[in-house]
Amino acid sequence: MNLMIKCIVILLFFINCKERNEKKQQSEKLIEQEVKNQREVNVKTEDSIKVFHISYDSTEINKTEKITAITKGVQADFLQYQFTKDLNELRDIKEIRKLSKSKGFLKTLARDFKNKDFLEVSSIHYSYVEPRSDKNPSRISVEEWYFEDQQKAKSCFESLKKYEEATILFKTVNWIWVHQQDKIFLVFALNHQVTDKEMQRIKQEIIDVIKPSGKYETVQFYE
Repeated sequence: MNLMIKCIVILLFFINCKERNEKKQQSEKLIEQEVKNQREVNVKTEDSIKVFHISYDSTEINKTEKITAITKGVQADFLQYQFTKDLNELRDIKEIRKLSKSKGFLKTLARDFKNKDFLEVSSIHYSYVEPRSDKNPSRISVEEWYFEDQQKAKSCFESLKKYEEATILFKTVNWIWVHQQDKIFLVFALNHQVTDKEMQRIKQEIIDVIKPSGKYETVQFYE
């Protein structure tokens, strides 16, 4: 009888050890999977390019925004620009957003091109990128302007096409413009000319994304 009890105790001991070992292995696998998932999330976060949005008319939403597809299309060549590299630039982004909300840039264009239709932009989607290949990367801005009235978008672009007749009172002018229907896309930078390969790469991506939707026009200029 005692021998049988001992055998049962020993058997239960081994069963318990086996269960604990299996639980440990499962726990280790879960930890490994969690670490793997976290690494994938970190890679995705580092590679993703954030798109920001400002709406001037809360009742009208750009349901057909293309800039997300555009930024995804250039990820092989560009990263999201990191303002935190420079404290001055970190302050700049706050000023840029403040200026955008107040339509400061749009007001400047309306004045310089003598066309108030620039103030009729309903919303703007925008992003900041930097070339992966640059040792000292600089910021390139990509914007998508949405107009509720398609004719006003056309009016603004027609003004931009006559840039040689305008007196542009702006500090830096390195602008690529693409127009299609109710949208105007803008690519601009402080340290890149419009003819640079980086700027042209983004321009071509915009064209590739919007081409299936119909006709488009482009104009570019710098001073």
